[in-house]
Amino acid sequence: MIYKIFRTLLQLVLLVIFINPSNAEWQNLDDSAIEIKAYNLDIAIDKDGLEEYSVYMHAKILKEQGRMFFASYRLPYLYRENIDTIKILKAQTILNGKKYNVSADSIEDKPLAATGLDNDIYRQISVTFPKLEIGTEIFLKYKVTSKSPLEGDYSDILGLLPYGYHKKMQININSKLPLDTKINDPYCNLRVNTSTTKINNDEHTSSVKITLLKPLTNMLKNEPKDSVLNEQYNTWVSVSTINKWEKLGDKLSKDYFKVINQPLPKLFAAIAEDAKQYSSYTEQINFVTSIFNEKIQYIPGWRSTNGKFIPRDLIKVINSEKGDCRDFIVSIAAILKNIGYKVYPALIRAGEIFTAPVLHLPNFYSFDYVILKVIDKDDKIYWIDPCNSLSMANGMFPKIANRMALVLDPERSSYEQVSSIDPKHSQIIHDSTLEIEGNITNWKGAISYMGENSAISLHNKLLYMSQQQIKESFFNDISGIYLEEHNKKNITLPSVNLKLPRIVKDGTIEYEYNTDCQIKKTNAGPVLFASIGYNSVFNNIISVAPKQIGDLFLGAPHTNYNKLVIKNLKLKNIDHLNYTIDTPWIYVERSCKHQGNDTEIISKIVIRQSLIQNNDLKSDVYKKLKDDIEQHFSKTAIVLVE
Repeated sequence: MIYKIFRTLLQLVLLVIFINPSNAEWQNLDDSAIEIKAYNLDIAIDKDGLEEYSVYMHAKILKEQGRMFFASYRLPYLYRENIDTIKILKAQTILNGKKYNVSADSIEDKPLAATGLDNDIYRQISVTFPKLEIGTEIFLKYKVTSKSPLEGDYSDILGLLPYGYHKKMQININSKLPLDTKINDPYCNLRVNTSTTKINNDEHTSSVKITLLKPLTNMLKNEPKDSVLNEQYNTWVSVSTINKWEKLGDKLSKDYFKVINQPLPKLFAAIAEDAKQYSSYTEQINFVTSIFNEKIQYIPGWRSTNGKFIPRDLIKVINSEKGDCRDFIVSIAAILKNIGYKVYPALIRAGEIFTAPVLHLPNFYSFDYVILKVIDKDDKIYWIDPCNSLSMANGMFPKIANRMALVLDPERSSYEQVSSIDPKHSQIIHDSTLEIEGNITNWKGAISYMGENSAISLHNKLLYMSQQQIKESFFNDISGIYLEEHNKKNITLPSVNLKLPRIVKDGTIEYEYNTDCQIKKTNAGPVLFASIGYNSVFNNIISVAPKQIGDLFLGAPHTNYNKLVIKNLKLKNIDHLNYTIDTPWIYVERSCKHQGNDTEIISKIVIRQSLIQNNDLKSDVYKKLKDDIEQHFSKTAIVLVE
């Protein structure tokens, strides 16, 4: 199995582009840095899953970015020593009618850094093309052979290269395995012909021909920040020998449970025994994952071992004192199984930003991470991320929440949705008071971080940063400005369980500071400029472009509650700031009133969903949400007049 670098792009079809929105749309030829004049891909698949790719590309440099791209062009395949092969057949440029061949010393074939986990050695080839000027034409032809990690199976997602404006594309598949095909062609740019011939009960031949009918690109322009391109808006063809995700899971489960059912090494048995001293299931699970992380070092990566993506034996994990996500999952699963839990490894695509449910056919390359589905004796389900440096059995890390998972089960695997984050569980509660003396603002308050927000905003800092770093970080975050040392009056951090510092607990920070730069003079009187009740998600909402193609990412679901008491000031017309927004995606409320001689401002923001689908961005409900945010919450200043 060669690893296509652009496979991730085609499968996730996930683009997050950090530019200002104007008129979001697909690039045209004038926008593109590279023109793909021809892209041909011929794939031959043997009945045991052996794959042979013949690739031909003819490109033209249109802009400076194209020159940089081909100055050190990396073939979009990683290959494994002693398993896969790549052979370059032709590499040259043409400029002003003259040919320039790529010399042998301009082709580098280097191994990637090893993980130390007995994984296969991955290599990558890069090509430095000569005479790279605007107008230079690039010619590249090479052949790849690869072996599938699942013998007798093949799956892929085929389409455009993840760069360039394509004029022509032809993809041909000839397979001795029967193939199912799913086409996603929202702009009617493809012609796809398929055929399957049964030779006998054990032999089939399948043919797939994909032709680009008119120019196309998968590159966007002027797409706003936090736009997520859903795969339904891109152009692709999914092919697979497997038509149900459950069947794929059944093929993978044996190798996982073979390790899970191994006898526990001495260290793992001791962890299991120590966990039994805790009475609650949450405490037991947190103890196991926390102690395991103390003893075994997590090594990120998704590499094969002897051609397969399988976990190592428990004793190898112990002896090496490190492991990847597969090793972590089977080890912790084995420990929890020993205590009495039901355990099921679950393959996912990890990441805080995720797309809607997968549309393509079952595909092994859809996954890059493994988590654990745990069921206690009361049949309560926990979705555990043992590789996370923090332990939070009673919550959901954003990296794994609310996405499809292939749950492996020796009896019958399943394809199901991972739980989402409950905004009622993930909260920030901020109580503060403000006293104003001339142009000096004196702030004092407390912030409580609860559930997932405690993990994200508090415990990560407590685990990785020094006390001084944490204090500096919170002073900057809370004030929204850089404070001089004399302005920082006090900050108190929550205590940490020194024996189990990785276990997430709710925590409160108390602070006090002052500043002389938040009050400005205006013709209406002195004005307080401070981010009272502001949330960065507001900017995401108002930055949606009229022609935006992607969905809108709002962030992990949570509740942000903010109460501010301005002492000894009964501000005029403060009730004019009262407003409520209630949509399926976000709830925003601000209420202001006088309390004795003080003014009280309470704001509440609830992120209910992480994504707003593109079709919803065109709805009247969203348009009103955007208008309301702009008018009532985006930029608010308080006039300090009684």
